[in-house]
Order: sequence, then structure tokens, then C-alpha cells
Amino acid sequence: MNLFSPFPFVRYSLALISGILIYQYLPFYHFSVWLFYSLLFFIHLYLRKKKKHPVFTGLSSLLFLIISGFLLAFINKESNRPDHFSHSINKATYYEVAISSFVEEKAKSYKAVAEVRKLFINHAFIPVSGKVLLYFDHHIPEKPKYGDIILIKGNPVPIEKPKNPEEFDYKEFMSLQQTDFQQYLRPSDFEKTGNVPENLLMNFAIKVNISADSIMKKYIVGKQEYGVANAMILGLRDDLDSELVQAYSVSGAIHILSVSGLHVGVIFIVLELIFGFLVKKGNVGKTLFLFIILFSLWFYAMLTGLSSPVLRSASMFSIITIAKIFSKNQNSYNTVSISAFFLLIWNPYFLFSASFQLSYLAVFGMIYFQPWFSSLMKTGKRATILTRLIDSLWKVTSVALAAQAATFPLTIYYFHQFPNPIYFLLLNPIIIVCSSIALCAGLGFMIIAVPLLKFHATLLVIYAGKVVFWCFKVLNESILFTEKLPESSIRFLHLEFWETGFLFGIIFTLICLWETQKFKYVIASGLMTIILIVYNIRERFYAREQSLFIIHAIPKHSVFSKVEGLKAELIADSGFLEDKNAVRYRLVNFWSSRSILDTQKINLQRFKHIPETAIILWKGKTFFLLNEPLKKKEIQLKSPVIDYLILSGKSVRSFNQIEKIAFRNLVIDCSYSKFYAKGIQLEAAKNGIKCFNLHETGALVLNH
Repeated sequence: MNLFSPFPFVRYSLALISGILIYQYLPFYHFSVWLFYSLLFFIHLYLRKKKKHPVFTGLSSLLFLIISGFLLAFINKESNRPDHFSHSINKATYYEVAISSFVEEKAKSYKAVAEVRKLFINHAFIPVSGKVLLYFDHHIPEKPKYGDIILIKGNPVPIEKPKNPEEFDYKEFMSLQQTDFQQYLRPSDFEKTGNVPENLLMNFAIKVNISADSIMKKYIVGKQEYGVANAMILGLRDDLDSELVQAYSVSGAIHILSVSGLHVGVIFIVLELIFGFLVKKGNVGKTLFLFIILFSLWFYAMLTGLSSPVLRSASMFSIITIAKIFSKNQNSYNTVSISAFFLLIWNPYFLFSASFQLSYLAVFGMIYFQPWFSSLMKTGKRATILTRLIDSLWKVTSVALAAQAATFPLTIYYFHQFPNPIYFLLLNPIIIVCSSIALCAGLGFMIIAVPLLKFHATLLVIYAGKVVFWCFKVLNESILFTEKLPESSIRFLHLEFWETGFLFGIIFTLICLWETQKFKYVIASGLMTIILIVYNIRERFYAREQSLFIIHAIPKHSVFSKVEGLKAELIADSGFLEDKNAVRYRLVNFWSSRSILDTQKINLQRFKHIPETAIILWKGKTFFLLNEPLKKKEIQLKSPVIDYLILSGKSVRSFNQIEKIAFRNLVIDCSYSKFYAKGIQLEAAKNGIKCFNLHETGALVLNH
């Protein structure tokens, strides 16, 4: 019997996913696709009616679903619509938008996604569709809100591709959320004309989120504890301490700080443990259990402002709960697949969300692997307090192991690190228990805080806030303890897309081998393993021989990298070196892809020999950096010819200031504005000088 025979919706979901992937990576379209789709539909109906050729009937249904996924992806791609604003935006002088997302507060701006409604072209407004990413300057008189109608002067620009090697592709990330354009707005660039929330439920959820934030800020003392509670419960990361974020990252627990399917899963499991007995109490008990689960999951979704990851996971666990109560022959794999199937019909682009992928893989992992891991440790028939404690801790560990076994290829692919396996086994149960208690305590606090405050029971809210504070205090301390351990995580891991696929292929073939005991799965898993090993040995050999110098394209900073074998030196100004988030965002992926094992940070000041300049030597080449505005109108050097003259920090405004320097190549880094950089680039071209404007070329990578 086929391995997937008992799980029809697993097959259906995989077929739908295949169609979505085909459109994403081969985005062709022709009207004939619809004709073939219609023809296939009638062929399938005919085969089902005749009840002949079951193999062809099954194949036709799967092919029908594959094409359905393809067409759903095409239809849901907003830029394919004829009224999408991108087709006419260059003709517009103004455009009208409605803010359609939660407004996120950044260090120097407010960030929001808005629906483009109208373009003002030739003295008339034209209705359009599409989304734009907006950044509002902090100096605007009023913080934008969901539902604000805004008239904007000028045109949005396409979100830029990453300018540094292997840098996180924010353009691709936003494109998968149907947002390809952005604009930075100063107070003079826009005018608010009203506030009309399109989705009243979303508007209510955002107000709940803001109200909950004000309660937590008042009653949860301790900056770090409030920051983590805010991130885990409300999805607000603005108040997170950067050092603490680094500790969570190193400990392999960074996912805890983002509202996701993990949190919904924890709430679901805890509620099932507490109230699961109600299912055995007849229809009344089942109804009560269903109400408790659904109310708690969707209350949490409301608290997060209807965050997309939480919405998806709440839907998944709601379907699982309903199936568990009302279906006598409930199959976990089918139930989970049904939820994925209908979510992807609703929005095919959920498939490309990391949280969607990790949530479903983790659930499948827990269904399949957890019973096996749990059975590895037996505490015996004599039940004592100690054996019960050990058994409970092992069950928690087995859940984490099961989820990790199913998701570790994606974890490495997205985050480039993995927790130390020994520490994971020993300390992960503690972290899971602490985070689960903290999450449930925080959620419980939010449920009781509002009614208690309504009845002026402020003292009870204060004490409840202290309980929540200590829950998060213990969680933070356990994370900080893990971070301080030697080799607490394996960093700078890198997987190509195909390597990730091969790892999942190995996991799948090993499962098939376990279930069927067929030798062909030994051959399949063995071949994939050998290919991965040979490829990585080859890559490591080349990595040991590599020698690179990189001038990075990073706004407002001068940043350089030297790579020699498996070691890297980061040379940068102090502002960049101290910004760990920027280093992680811009460079860690690159170091991982180059198999770097050791990094050293060096302040650019060490290379300063005379005012306003720095000199870096590499493999016989001279890099001369001007990184402060010149005090003189021009600079003249009595030195050999410079290989690369690097302009940074608005050091010069005109090419005339450097024309007396002997140099072969000119580099203008991203600390310059695009306007001045372009002007100097044009002057250099007139003088026959090769110029690298990093705004246009991206980082300059030199090989030796």
C-alpha cells in the first residue's frame, strides 16, 4: 500500500503546494492554461463517474490541484492586476493611501504598510490597487494610525535589492507580502485627510493591542522583563534590550521573541493538559472544552493585533480541536493538512512565510517523532515524585526534540546557527517550561487585568504584575546562563537551498525506510548523504584557500572585511561595530556562506595616520580612505599611486578636491547621499577615472 494512502489531504496539500511553487519560480502565464484547466476538470469528472481507471482518476485529481495552485498564485499576485498602481505610478503627481497595518515605531521613523487607493493623473483621481511600504519621519506632528487616509506628494520607489553579498533580501521578503514599493515621508510630503478603518475587526484588535501594551508597561516593572513580555504576548519588539536579544539568539531561543505558531502551540498544549478531561464528560464537556480552546487562541490573536503568524496558527489549532471533538476517525496528519490546504487557498503566499513553514513542520514532527522519542526513556512502574518529575521533563524534551528533528534544516537555512546539542538536551526543558509558564502567566494577566481595573482592584493587578515579572525574570536568567556557557551555539552555519532540500529528502527517506523496511530507501538516503558530504568537503577545501577584501555598501558607515581562509576581520567605525543587530543583518549570512569560523572586530581608528584619512593595506594594494569633510579646498599627497581612493562621510563635495591625488580607482561608499555620489561619479567619468559608486554597484568584492 502507498505510504500516503491513509492521508488523502497530505497528497492534496502537496499537489497544491507544487503548483504554487511552479508559478513562483516559473512565472509564465497564458490564457490556454485556463482552457487546459477546464478540460482537465471535465476529464476528472468523467473518470469518477465511470469508476474506471482509478490510477488515472487519482493522477488527474492531483494534476488538477497542481494547476489550481499555479492559478491561485497567479490570481493572488497583486502586481498582475491591470489596475495595480505600479503600471501608472510614474505619471502621478499625488497618490492616496489608507494605512492597512499596525504602525511600528522605529528609532527615527514610523513604519507602516498602506493600500494605494487612487492616483492623481492629469487633474483627476484614478482608482488603483496595491500596497506600499511607508516610513514617516519622527518629527511629524502625530503618529499615524490604522485606517488613516493620506494624500502623498511624489512617487514611491521600488524596494532596493541587497547591496552586500549574501545579505538578507528584504526586497524579496516584502515582495512575497505583495509589497514592492516604498517611500520615506517628511512632514511636508503628505497630508492626512481622514481616518476610515477598512476592517473594523482589525481596527479593534489594534486598539486592544495598544491598550494591553499600556497596561503591561505600567504593571510589569523591569525594562528587560517588560520588553520580553511585550514581544512574546503582544508582538511588540520596540522595547527589547539588544544585549538580551543577542543572548536569546546565541542560546538558540530567538524564536521565542516573536509571536508565532510556537506560542499558539504552547497555549494549546497547556490548555489541553488542564482541560482535556472535559472531552470525556459528554457533549456538554466537549462544548465547554471547545469554547475554552477557541476563546483562548483567538483572544491571544486579538492581543497580537491579529498578527499573521498567530492568525495562521490559531486557525490550524482551531481546526485540529474541532476535528478532535467531532470526528470519530480523526487522523492527525489529515487534520493538520486540511488546515494548511485551506489556508493556502485563502492566500497561496503564506507558503513562503518562514513562520508558516516552521509551524507546520514542527507540528508534523511532534506527531511523528514525539512518541518515538518519548518511548526511549522509561521510568519504571514505581511512580515516585522523582520519577514523575523526570518523566515530565523528558516528555517536554521529547516534544522539543521532535520539533527540532523536523525543522532543523530550515532553522539552519534561515538563522545560520544551531544550539549546542548537549546544552539543548540538558537546558532546553528548563527554557521550554520557563517560557511556557511566562507566556501563560502573561496571557492570564491580560485576561484578568481589565476586569480587575474596572472594579478598581488595582492592588490585585499590581501583585499579578509582580508574578508575571518574576516569570519573565526567571526566563531571562535561564537564557543569560545558557549564553555564558562555552560554545553555547554552533554559529556561521550555511545551507544552500538545494542542500536544505536534500536534508529534508534524507529525513523523508529514513522515515520511509523505518515504515517499509525497503532497501531502495537506503540507497536514496545514502546517495543524498554522500553528495552532501562530498560537496561540503569541496567547499571547505576552497574556503581554506580564499582571500578576499570587501568594501561593504552600508548606509552612513564605512565598513570593510578581510577574509583569509576561515578567518575574517571586520574593520569599521565604532558606530557600526557597536550595533550588533546591524552586524548580524548585514554580514553574518556572508560569513556563514564563506565557512568563516573566527571573526575579529577592528576599529577603523587604528588605521588613521593623518587627520581625515585612514590607510588599509592588503596583498600589496593600498586603500586610502577619506572619511571626514576636508578642511582644505583640495588635498595633495606626495606618495606612490594609490590603488583605491575611497570617499566616505561627505569628505569631498567635488572631484576637483581630489584631482591632485594619484589613484587608479575611485570608490564612493554609501555614507554619501545618492545625489552627491552621482555628481562625483560623473566628474570621475569625464576625467577617465574608473569609479565604483556603491549605491549602484553594491559592495566591491576583490579576490586575490
